[in-house]
Order: sequence, then C-alpha cells, then structure tokens
Amino acid sequence: VDRTNSTAARERSEWGSRWILEQIRRRQQRLAVLSESLAVRGLPFASVVKQAESLSRQRTTKAPQWVCAMSTEEDPKTCLIYGDAPPGTKVVRPRLAEGKWVSLAALNGLRRRDPVKASRLWFDQYYLDMRRFSHEAGTAGVWLGTFLESPPLFRAAVGVGCFAAFFVLRPFLLFFLVTLGTSNLLWQHYGLWANIVHAPLPLKLLIARQLYVAAGHYFGVLAKLVLNFLVDYESNLFEDTARALKQEPPPPPQGGGGKKKKGDPHHPPPWEKKGETDDT
Repeated sequence: VDRTNSTAARERSEWGSRWILEQIRRRQQRLAVLSESLAVRGLPFASVVKQAESLSRQRTTKAPQWVCAMSTEEDPKTCLIYGDAPPGTKVVRPRLAEGKWVSLAALNGLRRRDPVKASRLWFDQYYLDMRRFSHEAGTAGVWLGTFLESPPLFRAAVGVGCFAAFFVLRPFLLFFLVTLGTSNLLWQHYGLWANIVHAPLPLKLLIARQLYVAAGHYFGVLAKLVLNFLVDYESNLFEDTARALKQEPPPPPQGGGGKKKKGDPHHPPPWEKKGETDDT
C-alpha cells in the first residue's frame, strides 16, 4: 500500500511540474506577443524581433573580409538577391564565400531594413560590418553610417526636424487655423462638434489617446520614408566610391598552416590596396 501511494504521489508531482512548465511557456508566449504589439506602436517595450537580431549578431561574430568586383558584360556576376547583377554594378562577397556574390547596393539596403535576412544570405556565418565602405565613401559615408546605426538618434533627429518644420510654417498654420475658426463652414456644423467639446472628461481622454496613437503611427510612417531615402542615398554612395578589384583574389589556403597576422580584422586585405584596384 505504501509503495502504491508513493507511486501515485510521484505521478501527481510530475504532472504538477509539467503543468506549471506549460503555464510558464504559455505566459511567455503571451508576453512576447503583447510586447511586440506595444513596441510596434512606439511604446518602450522590448521587441522580440530586435532581441532575435541581437542574438543573431552574437552568433555571427566573424567579420568578413569583403571582396568587391564589377559586374560587366564580359564577366557577369550572379547575385543572391536579384539572381543576376546588372552590368556596371558592383558586387561583394566575403573572401571565404567563393562565388556567392551579392549586389553592394542591394546588400546595404537589406542590411538596413532587415538585418536578419541579410545575415542569412551566408547562413549567419558573418557579422555584416560594412564600415570599410563607409570609410571609402569619405566623411559623408562615415557620418551617415553612424547616424543610421543608432535608431534612437535617428528618431530624435526626425522629431527635431518635425518641430523645426512646424516652427518655420507656424505663421501659415496660424493663418489657416484663424481662417478655419472664423469660417461659415465650421459654424454651420456646430452641432457636429459641440458634443465633443462639451463631452465628459473620460471621453476627452479617450479621444486624446486615439489622437496620440494616430500621431505616433504617422510619425513612424514619416520616419520610415526618411530612412528609405537615406538608405538609398548611402547605397548609391557605396556604389560610386567602393574600390573594385581588377581580378578576383586567389582562394584562401586550406588548412590551419601558417601564423595569422595580428591587426584590425576590419582592415582590408593586401589584395585590396589602392595600387591594385580600380577607383570607379
């Protein structure tokens, strides 16, 4: 009898542990969905997508040594995004990823808009550090890259730009408001908006909240438009200033023989020095 009771107690304990773990898992899933929805609305909650990007960066710590080449009609290059790179465009690949070319402008755009997809082009083997191309683009490339690497700084700059535009357009906006407030069209429909003006406080707070959510949504749309413009400009800048090789470098030596050179892993390899490249 004692053995039967102990077996039943053990089974109840195991069932209780499984039930508690299942409830914890479901709670974490609900919190993840809720946090993602709140983060999309612009509220300060952790985004699951951003956490996944951070984990992806932690896994892909190897910085690639970029090889840049020009796709021509005589020597066409493939592209992991578009299939074929148009003639006259520059393509890049990590040194160890032989034949896996991708358009430089397309890679930069995908890296800025969806870094997880960009990292999967080479199966999450590399951290897509493109500071080399920013330095080759000069001061404008460095400043623009630093600006785009910091989302809080970018959103703050867009907000400052909105306030500056409001300040510049303030006389016109005041003229429009005075004209609207004294127009016959507004006062002929007094019955439509008088109920809102004299509504109780909870309804006014609800309307204010809806206006705040709408303003946040349109601010996000404006920030996305500005981001797309700057990313396209940066991609064109890389396309114009990146140094392309006259011929592909030899494949890396197989095996672990030889000592590795100490130095900056982001420094361009010897075959990409100025004397062996085309400045196009």
